[in-house]
Amino acid sequence: MKMLRFFNWSKYVGNNADTFVSCRLRRTLSHMTASTGERSLTRIIWTLSWPIAGANLLMRGAGIVDTAMVGRLGGTALAAVGISQIITFAALVIIQGFAVGGQVMVAFHTGAANPHRSRAAAGAALSSSIAFSILAMLIMPRVTPFLARLMGASPAVTAEAVVYLEWIWIFIVFRSILVVITRLFQGYGDSRTPLWVTGGVTIIHVLIAYPLIFGVGGFDQWGVAGASFATGVSECAGVLVLWIIGVRRRIFELRIWRFSYTDFAEVWKTGLPTSGERLSMTSMQFVFARILNSVSQAAFAAFRVGVDIQAFSFLPGLGFANAATTLVGQNLGAKKQDIAKKSALVTLWMTSGYMAIMGLSYLFFGNYWFRAFTTDTAVLEHGYVFMKYAAAMQLPLAAAMVLSGALRGAGENRWVMYASVIFGWGVRLPLAFVATNILNGSIQWAWFSISLDWTIRGIWMYLRFRSDHWRLSPRPTIPIKPSDAMPPREAAT
Repeated sequence: MKMLRFFNWSKYVGNNADTFVSCRLRRTLSHMTASTGERSLTRIIWTLSWPIAGANLLMRGAGIVDTAMVGRLGGTALAAVGISQIITFAALVIIQGFAVGGQVMVAFHTGAANPHRSRAAAGAALSSSIAFSILAMLIMPRVTPFLARLMGASPAVTAEAVVYLEWIWIFIVFRSILVVITRLFQGYGDSRTPLWVTGGVTIIHVLIAYPLIFGVGGFDQWGVAGASFATGVSECAGVLVLWIIGVRRRIFELRIWRFSYTDFAEVWKTGLPTSGERLSMTSMQFVFARILNSVSQAAFAAFRVGVDIQAFSFLPGLGFANAATTLVGQNLGAKKQDIAKKSALVTLWMTSGYMAIMGLSYLFFGNYWFRAFTTDTAVLEHGYVFMKYAAAMQLPLAAAMVLSGALRGAGENRWVMYASVIFGWGVRLPLAFVATNILNGSIQWAWFSISLDWTIRGIWMYLRFRSDHWRLSPRPTIPIKPSDAMPPREAAT
């Protein structure tokens, strides 16, 4: 019945589309701002968060399934997929900035009940991301071997990574569009549609990947290439569905001939710090991967498997963080700073509760978690220890993620970027390098450096959030405009 009701909306989307969207925005805002009761706010946060969390899990789920299946091919294939994932993240750092910038501006204009500006911001984010993804498609295949060797990958791992990434680069435009459109829907206040579509994407991926990876059902065995090919085809299907829905509901308008520099500048200035943050995180992961590979290939493989296991914890946490971005952005657009702040704090408590439970499972059942992904003895030995540190970092990680999301919704992306640069490069990397390469210490020091990084980062986010000095904060005497609310030009430095 819900699906039927959803598709019946299309009869209202035509000549009266602006009226339909405006009414929907007002109805959404009325639910978000009419009541400040904690129980009501909790229900609103949960309603918005769980579809985002589910979509995050399903979107990353394809990669997690790939890790579990490829892990049966051996440690070399497992390390190659881990290297490839970091390289893919590097290729998408600019796209992530446009995605977050589009989400924040769509949420802001939604809160201001201005559907025209909301669609314009969405179109600017989409067109810009498509242009940059085409550049990535042309450039990244040429630099893939160099980047793999830069992370300390062996020749065998590098060769497997090149094979895996060949299909990823062919379909990179569709992955970029999927990332951006998902964020635009969430900024608009619709987190359920991406959930259902991403669920379909994951099902298609598994149905294609399994026979191609292992060569069953009459198919040739493609190995790691089968995983990446399945990823590209399934994401292409997801983009097609979300694009049709977004155009019919006029969530975005992609009209190059009506390109507005003002809309592009707002999206870019808002998302630029996020790109800086992702660039810092990705380059830090490059160096961290090299540190781990200098210890052993098994140590790096254990780290990548551990990250995929933690995805069951931090991806729902990121769903709550995205909800905080939307709620803070919309309520600040509606000049409801008190509700914006309260929604972020309630979201933090909800996220902390969930991630604390997951941390206990990592502490007491970490060995079972790891055995579900690999049977390699050396990888398992490192992984069991890693899971104990993963359990310890869950609460600081929850605080860092949720408050980062809240600060993004308030236009404070640059502070999130500062934290990534200062603590990733100033705490995690030096401690891990000195302990493992100079003092010849245990790999446990590398795991400890990750926990320390997130603990300090969570404190940093909390202090900035409590300051109330937000870029998009409504001023009592000066009417706020989105163009005035953007981070200043010097934020780019």
